[in-house]
Amino acid sequence: MEANEIGSLIFTILSMMFYAVVFIPQFIEIYKYKNSDGISIWTILLWCQADTLSLLGTIILELNIGLIIIGWYHMLIGELLLLYILKMQTNKKLMKTLFVCVFVFSNFFISLFFQIYVDDLKSLFVGQILGWISCSIYIIGRIPQLYYNYKRQSTEGLSILLYVLSICGNLSYIGSILIYSSEKSNVLLNLPWIVLTIGTGILDIFVIIQSKIYNKKANNINLSFSMSEKDEVKEKHEMQNNILYEII
Repeated sequence: MEANEIGSLIFTILSMMFYAVVFIPQFIEIYKYKNSDGISIWTILLWCQADTLSLLGTIILELNIGLIIIGWYHMLIGELLLLYILKMQTNKKLMKTLFVCVFVFSNFFISLFFQIYVDDLKSLFVGQILGWISCSIYIIGRIPQLYYNYKRQSTEGLSILLYVLSICGNLSYIGSILIYSSEKSNVLLNLPWIVLTIGTGILDIFVIIQSKIYNKKANNINLSFSMSEKDEVKEKHEMQNNILYEII
């Protein structure tokens, strides 16, 4: 095995480790709050759709097997999270539930079909198109959560560690691509996934910044309430002392 292949394998394993645990903090956060109201379901729906298209693109283009394995894992764990979010939402609706279930199972069977019959569907053009579409959906998919956080002025119920792990996983992912080969042909072949890593990384940083800002505001509000309560207690004590003084 060549040095570049070993390096690519190491970064592939690293990205798989990050992706393996990326959604676990969010599962824990939902379980802790007993609801998933802090998460925009549109963001997760778009992520899952992008995961599916990205996986199909890697299968059709016959990219590194590690990238295909990551694609399968990411799609499946994302759809499990989507179902769990739906289950734990406080305002579930029947039509939304049916839509999500159909969405999840159709994505899975479409991906399975492509994996089995890839030899009959090989096409550089189709693979690249799917890659660019998934890249666009991934990036657009961050926007509903950013807006939802802004609307609530809070990131409560949203695991920021998910976004940190996502950034680490994406950087490892892009490292596995570029270390394998930095030749122009390989870079162009993987360009949608490189652009995706940069675009989502920037938006993930914005989510982390939102969390810092809103948590600071919440702490300041809590501090002001705490000071007000102390002032009220102090005033009550002074009034009681004055009454006692007058009686005496």
